[in-house]
Amino acid sequence: MKILFFDNDAIGLIHNPLNPSGGAAKQVLAWSKGLERIGIDTIIAGGHSEMDFFKDYANVKILYDPEKGIPKLRYLYIKLPGIIIGLFRIKSEYIYYGIPGAFAGLLALISKLSGKYFVLRVSSNVFADGRYKEDGIVNYYFSELGFRLAYRIICQNNYQYDHLKKRFHSKVYKLKNPFGGDIISHPLSEEKRKYIMWIGRFRYPKNLPLLYEIVKNMPDFQFTVAGGMSKNIDGESRIALENLTRLPNVTMMGNVDSDSILSLLKEAYVLLNTSHYEGFSNTFLEAFSVGTPVCTLPQNDPDGIIQSYSLGFIYKDKFEVKKKLNDIVYNKECYNKFTENCLEYMKNNHDLIKQSREFINIFNNHVDITR
Repeated sequence: MKILFFDNDAIGLIHNPLNPSGGAAKQVLAWSKGLERIGIDTIIAGGHSEMDFFKDYANVKILYDPEKGIPKLRYLYIKLPGIIIGLFRIKSEYIYYGIPGAFAGLLALISKLSGKYFVLRVSSNVFADGRYKEDGIVNYYFSELGFRLAYRIICQNNYQYDHLKKRFHSKVYKLKNPFGGDIISHPLSEEKRKYIMWIGRFRYPKNLPLLYEIVKNMPDFQFTVAGGMSKNIDGESRIALENLTRLPNVTMMGNVDSDSILSLLKEAYVLLNTSHYEGFSNTFLEAFSVGTPVCTLPQNDPDGIIQSYSLGFIYKDKFEVKKKLNDIVYNKECYNKFTENCLEYMKNNHDLIKQSREFINIFNNHVDITR
């Protein structure tokens, strides 16, 4: 068995750990690492301008140069032919893609034509409940095509699973996210922690206006913000970001690699999440792995794990964040219990080898590729 992961951002991370990327790319690297450990061959494929850099990477295939050719036309005569030729030539039974959308539909069609099984991971709740219909008829058609041609659809939480199961039945699976890092044994105590951490790309889904309001409302706490500018940042997010950088109690770190993220999280009281919506944020796993609780909005608690396992707390507005943080930060016994719960949860639910074996199990009992 061989699985091809198509992900430009994962390739970008291999080339440069500071490359801006989301959780989907980190998951691809984790899956590849875990599957190789249990004897499954993997390939990570996509486009990159530094082709020579990857010559010694046996499991990375560069299919095209995204900077080659005429900007407005290169998609048609550079990118698309490179993907088609590459996917036909690479010997793999499966093609995995981590973000639904128009490109997923195109990739699903190419997979079918090349005789490969297409596996689609659902990255956000908006792709499960139909909110992506607002992106226009063409995008909607190709997004739907990706779901319909998929051999397997992998969900991150029950919300996604319940919605998609009604439409796509037996090919929908829920699988806990893999974690490719280590789980520490001795987290820092509350008195050695220094700030509240926020991680994300600066764009609309991450709700920067709420982050700004929270930071402004909590002048007695220091905040550390790690993340990079999205190419598609909206005006509201841009204004909030500009205002945020002017506050005296915030440190802007810019893009930070995975090792540095974990080091920063180790010294954080909590990881603050302000997103409008999530699937199952990879940053949650990074925080839990170093014993750092998470505070987030109700809609971003996947399957209610934060409340059920006491891995942090849920808040409704900027005032509740302040109150609940004061309640736990200045209560040593309460805080230490949170850190213990985070580490225990990770050990029991996101072990890389265990999750990699469960990943492979979903490929059993082949169905017709056109189903």
